[in-house]
Amino acid sequence: VSSYRKRQDKVSDASSFSNSDDGGIWRAGYLRDLSDQIQLYTNISQSFEAAPFSEAEDNVSPQTAQTFELGSRFQRAWASGQITGYLSKVDDEFVDVEIAPNVYATTNEDTTHKGIEALLDLDLTQAFSVATDYRLNFEQSYQLNDFAFDGGSYDGNQMPGIAKHVYAGRLRLTAPERKWNAPLSADWLPNGLVADNANTLSTDGYVSWRIAVDYKINTRLSIY
Repeated sequence: VSSYRKRQDKVSDASSFSNSDDGGIWRAGYLRDLSDQIQLYTNISQSFEAAPFSEAEDNVSPQTAQTFELGSRFQRAWASGQITGYLSKVDDEFVDVEIAPNVYATTNEDTTHKGIEALLDLDLTQAFSVATDYRLNFEQSYQLNDFAFDGGSYDGNQMPGIAKHVYAGRLRLTAPERKWNAPLSADWLPNGLVADNANTLSTDGYVSWRIAVDYKINTRLSIY
């Protein structure tokens, strides 16, 4: 990957800059079917991202990461799901810091991202052998996001804006031929999230609820 950025300030030349960055991206994986219903997988990858144009003038280095994933997915008659564990060592992650009151700049910090992502979908109509063309599904997801600074002035602190625990549940009723569906959803952040790099500000935990209806008029048009 090769990236080149250049900006010319024709008035004062104060914000002119040019830089170039080069790096590599690769990925290797292994997939194994234990049966027709259970699958295991693992991946290891290297990523590279040059600074976005708006941050390039801050002379930040490219962001790179080495990521390892291990997981499994399954499919049963009325249940399906997936669980993945991951570990990512990020070198020179782009981080915004406040250098003066309400004045921010982008810098680089080493970070570690690790966690779990899990999905579970239960077809309750089929599970309880209800004789109907309507479907009632209970869809759930859970995320463990342990994103922390690794070294530097914020060493060990959680990264802001990313909740450590997130649970989402959705109870969805679907009409025959998917003519309409009505989900009742809940998103739960039991510990809230931190709001700054120093971890001095944080929110309380909360739950947000949502109910919706989606109606398909034809193959091209729907309303919700």
